[in-house]
Amino acid sequence: MIVVEEEVKPGRNLGEIIEREDVHENVEADDFDIEAAANSLMSKGRSLQKTDHEKVYYKTFRKDFYHEADAVKNLTKKEVAKYREDNEGIKVRGQKCPKPILSWAHAGVSKTEMKILQKLDYTKPTPIQSQAIPAILSGRDVIGIAKTGSGKTLAFLLPMFRHILDQDPLDEMDGPIGNFDYVSDP
Repeated sequence: MIVVEEEVKPGRNLGEIIEREDVHENVEADDFDIEAAANSLMSKGRSLQKTDHEKVYYKTFRKDFYHEADAVKNLTKKEVAKYREDNEGIKVRGQKCPKPILSWAHAGVSKTEMKILQKLDYTKPTPIQSQAIPAILSGRDVIGIAKTGSGKTLAFLLPMFRHILDQDPLDEMDGPIGNFDYVSDP
């Protein structure tokens, strides 16, 4: 067992977690059979009923909300490449990836969202936000890899709010209306 030391000491950044390796509890792992547990999970997975998606009615919904601003539309390929290089070396994969946005106004956020961003002193999108937001608003799948604190969560939440607001109200037994898979840094 690893004990996390909570005391803040001089020279450490607030919020930094330091693991102590000198405190261990005696944990008996001999009673747990990992192979038996894995086999049990595998057999349960095999017994799940297969879904025939041809027979299931899925309500249609809009995915593409992105309207490229003129300032972004007018960027040349060379200007986009320079922006990506100058902003932490943004790398994109896929075909016809949207150009990065340069400001919050290009993200199509509501007046309320814009006021909140200004109040929080978010002057412009971070590199991950500038590239991920237009891609997600375009209805594309996105895998965003960036450092902790780089703004990944907001990059996914702002488009998700827009998608949620466009959906019909939930019926009984409906849900969830919006989600994203988030894997934190290792």
